Amino acid sequence: MTNEKVLRTMLSNEQKNDTYILQQGKLNNEEFIIVEAYGDKEDRYVNIMDQQSIEYGYSDEYTFCSDCGNIIRTSPNSYSWQPDYYIGDGFIVCNECFNQEGYQQDYIETLINECTRVNQLLTDDQLLEIGYTQINRDSYENGWHEGQNDDPKIIYNSLTDKYNNIVFSLSEQSQFYVRFDVYVKND
Repeated sequence: MTNEKVLRTMLSNEQKNDTYILQQGKLNNEEFIIVEAYGDKEDRYVNIMDQQSIEYGYSDEYTFCSDCGNIIRTSPNSYSWQPDYYIGDGFIVCNECFNQEGYQQDYIETLINECTRVNQLLTDDQLLEIGYTQINRDSYENGWHEGQNDDPKIIYNSLTDKYNNIVFSLSEQSQFYVRFDVYVKND
């Protein structure tokens, strides 16, 4: 049974005064359903979807890309999870649309000279293509373990006399520490 037929079956079996929302889309090129239903309705939907091996998630963890309509996970599912989307002024786009539609310039402008913000979307190659240079050889580290005490604010303050545009870029995130790199560009 296709996802669409399962959805129609679930909806046709419901009473008119039931409140629920089921939205279908694609996540990583696979059919996916976002569920917003409560109590008994939620249990019925989840049981049917589990029986039919349908991939699903809840509306407080997923949304739709404003450009292509694909589903975007917006809630972490592990310590190493990273957002794979860009939120702009009144829109959200998946990473694929972010890279195809030219959102990079607006995004990078939100990061320049902001030691409390970190790049999570642009790759090292993309930063190099737009004129940035990585100035550290080994990644900086901040975390709970001894020696992981690199402070972005101190690093930033040490670079402002020499560089016009400073961007911090996340290179690794774990449960107990982060690693980051610094990219610079002079106009």
